[in-house]
Amino acid sequence: MTDLALNAEGETFALHVAAGAGDAKKVLQILQIHPSCGNLMDWLGRTAIHYAVENKRMSAADLEGIVKQLGLDVINSGDNFGRTPLHWAADKGYKDTMQLLLDHGADVDAQDFSKQTPLSRSAWRGWQECVSLLLHRGARSDIPDQNGQVPLHLAVVNGSTAVVRHLCNKQSLTSIDLDGQTGLHLAAKLSHTGAAKVITKSLIKTNANGNHIFRTLEQADGWQNDFTDATRAIDALVWAALNGIESMTIRLIRRGVDVGSYSDSCRMSTMQAAASAGRTAIVELLLNNKADVNAQPAKSKGYTALQSAAVAGHTEIVKLLLNNKAEVNDQPAGFNGYTALQGAAGAGHTEIVKLLLNNQAEVNAQTSISGYTALQGAAGAGHTEIVELLLNNKADINPQPGQKEGYEALWRAEKSGHSDIVELLTKAKAQISQL
Repeated sequence: MTDLALNAEGETFALHVAAGAGDAKKVLQILQIHPSCGNLMDWLGRTAIHYAVENKRMSAADLEGIVKQLGLDVINSGDNFGRTPLHWAADKGYKDTMQLLLDHGADVDAQDFSKQTPLSRSAWRGWQECVSLLLHRGARSDIPDQNGQVPLHLAVVNGSTAVVRHLCNKQSLTSIDLDGQTGLHLAAKLSHTGAAKVITKSLIKTNANGNHIFRTLEQADGWQNDFTDATRAIDALVWAALNGIESMTIRLIRRGVDVGSYSDSCRMSTMQAAASAGRTAIVELLLNNKADVNAQPAKSKGYTALQSAAVAGHTEIVKLLLNNKAEVNDQPAGFNGYTALQGAAGAGHTEIVKLLLNNQAEVNAQTSISGYTALQGAAGAGHTEIVELLLNNKADINPQPGQKEGYEALWRAEKSGHSDIVELLTKAKAQISQL
């Protein structure tokens, strides 16, 4: 059994070393002597096929011979992360290897321990040809991972417009992650305008509700202005606001679409959409048409316009909203929500923090679930100037009842290695009670 002994580091079997090096002859020799060792796993739970796929030093013919030898159980074996060889090939963008594995029975929809499929991995990496192959081989595009994100969400994060285009089917377009965000929300939030436009046009063509197709988009900015269905018109107005398409927004308002309407497809109002995406001109337009500056998110998810603009760093929009009587202390709508001050402080937007404090933002406001405060967010993220601002405005540096998972600002600063903030808080007599 010397061929199967662990290497000098005690980590990897000789079979795995040979597979990773592309030495097909050696692999087959070992398997001939010890046929039962094909399913051996290293300390990370990986088989010889994992090694061969990940390192890709073996010819397609040699890899196929080994795959045939080892069989379906090994092909679909997951490592300690639950990832099969197909997951690894999809992650690396090895289209030919993926084709080979699929031809020999690899599970196209296998989920790892984070519930991601091979399609999720290729979408995340932006591998257009791999995504196309997986879809052609029947991969489902509507399987959510542990964060509730389907492959479309992951492609949007990557910013790959071509991959986004492949994944724009009805189920994916309306899928919502655990933060209540569709792919369009993420595209707007991350300023991936190419992805946003592709998604928006796809939504209009499929109508999001699935029963009709909009007319061909021919007029200015590529948009059709003849909307006869009220629901479609509301959705179109919100999408126009998200994408900053002012001409379409104006046309829809002139045709009588309610500027305060809420889109079930986008899960936000027009004002929330424009504010979150930094569309200053459209925010002004909506305010001039009496849109509700304090429109609330529905179903305990999402953010107000002010909260969205504050966390995204849209200073001019924050000013506009405050000047139009936006409620500065609106509470978070859901588990992962935040007040405007908490969002701006955690994201490091100093000027917005100043604006909010000058407009009587509650410096010690807490989230309902974790008890998280603005000071904790700024301290943990290393925003020294904001920490100073909050302290100067009487932020509470010590534990509050009901903070639960919030932890103290000093604990967060120490844990994150922000020594200057630790010094500031220590001088202010901060304490740590939770470790």
